[in-house]
Amino acid sequence: MYRALLICNSVYPSEPVQLPKLLGPVRDGLTMWSALTDTEKGGLFEPENVEVLFECDKDEILKTANRFFQDCDSDDVLLFYYSGHGKPGRSNLHLCARDTTINLLPSSSVSGNELKGYMETSPAQSVIVILDCCHAGAFKGEPPQISPAPLAGKGRFVMTASGPAQKAADATEAGHPSPFTRALVEALRHAEPRSAQETTLVVDDVYNYAVRALPKELPQPQRRVNGAGDAVIAKRPDRAPQDRESAVGPSGSAAPEAIWQEPVAAANLPATWLEGQGFAGAARRRADPSLGDRLSWRVLLLSNLLSGLFSCLAWLAWKHDVKLGYESYSRETELFFLGCGSLATLSTLCCFLDSLAARDSGTARGVRILRLGTALLFGVLWLYSVVSLGLNSSEQALLQSSMVFFCIAAVMEERHDSRFLAGAAVAFAGVLVPAENGGYDGVDMSVVIQALVSAGMVAMWYFGAPERYFAGAAAVNLAPGAATLLIHGFLPGVSMYGTSLALLSAALGDGTRPAEGSSSLVHRAWRVAQEAIGRQTRTLGLRPRR
Repeated sequence: MYRALLICNSVYPSEPVQLPKLLGPVRDGLTMWSALTDTEKGGLFEPENVEVLFECDKDEILKTANRFFQDCDSDDVLLFYYSGHGKPGRSNLHLCARDTTINLLPSSSVSGNELKGYMETSPAQSVIVILDCCHAGAFKGEPPQISPAPLAGKGRFVMTASGPAQKAADATEAGHPSPFTRALVEALRHAEPRSAQETTLVVDDVYNYAVRALPKELPQPQRRVNGAGDAVIAKRPDRAPQDRESAVGPSGSAAPEAIWQEPVAAANLPATWLEGQGFAGAARRRADPSLGDRLSWRVLLLSNLLSGLFSCLAWLAWKHDVKLGYESYSRETELFFLGCGSLATLSTLCCFLDSLAARDSGTARGVRILRLGTALLFGVLWLYSVVSLGLNSSEQALLQSSMVFFCIAAVMEERHDSRFLAGAAVAFAGVLVPAENGGYDGVDMSVVIQALVSAGMVAMWYFGAPERYFAGAAAVNLAPGAATLLIHGFLPGVSMYGTSLALLSAALGDGTRPAEGSSSLVHRAWRVAQEAIGRQTRTLGLRPRR
């Protein structure tokens, strides 16, 4: 069986300066998947046996690679491919992950030694490694000695885009693969075996084709074979000799018009563009939620404290109306406010316990169950308030908004960035609330903009947007409320409240990453500013104070 794991990392939020965004990796993964699984052009890989991961952190890469190399049989042919930044280390190459930081490179990147360990214990006897990154030639993946018996295609076959001290070329524009990956894809589709009698394409054929196809001014690919024979990587369907001559020039390179005519289908271009911008994809749970989940107890803590405050304020406003005769006393209404305050207190306790418990401990699981139960009770009370109480004050509207926020955030906790979704939903609901209860007075341009941006925030969540889009949209969504305050003299509190919680989720959340090194948007921005100040200080010849 032929199986492949393709790792493609283009963005590095923790190191935006020293690890700038790459243009090629997203397209690299898509084109490699297409070439490997294209049976009409000789692909040997079934689509379900080719796993492609985009924008992964270290832990996810290692866990996936470990499973990939262990869950196989001895006669399987495994292909491991990486496209992204590579950094040389003292003893081996380091493949950069989404959460890699240069000052903690050994602990925040995927070391070649770790991959080598997985390969050495893998049952598979044929492993192909393709690295499209800088300093890729520094990868040391030598396997144990193989018996001299004739084992055709057994061993480890490594192809790299550059030498140990060379930098690999990135794509020249978004939507195109890197030169090295492009040459590999051309080889998989168009290269011919060294002998006319052969019907299979081996790694050496692909390498030789790539060397001829790449421009001379670019780093030349490197190849290393540790084993016996050569591994078959594609087949060549039967076709007439003249067809071979039309696809291959006299020097063995592909004819100019036959090289790059098969990009990913046009119908997939929107999804491809979104992936290139860091989106996870429609209705998918991100493998790397960008924000608002792992340390989201901070945002939930604020929401629960405000729920308790709004419960007290709404109760006092109701008592005042009862005293003045505007409302009639109701035991059920008083119990409603008491229940909201009690649930807010219980939810606050859950937040503190969540901050102290280990992520996968029994305590953490118990807290999540308790939080879910509390959220469902909040949902029942919210439904009761809407059906039986209505909206009698702005304080009660804000209380109901807090209830909706917590209910959505807790129920959707297993999905990515649920706090941002909850805030966006509250912001949109604020458009429907009357002005006397913290909403808008009639329909004007501010209301339209508020509704459109709030709906756009929900769409961003659905498509798995990265944090910069979340934070930007939430910041823009504050503008209609500010404009309403300046023009009409009142503040649409419900929409502003939901938008503010969404913005806090975007700025302060750290994501559900298992790696403790992932940092929030605010923390990363502060670190970039510190690095800029440090560079400016060094340029001026000054030493920073300690």
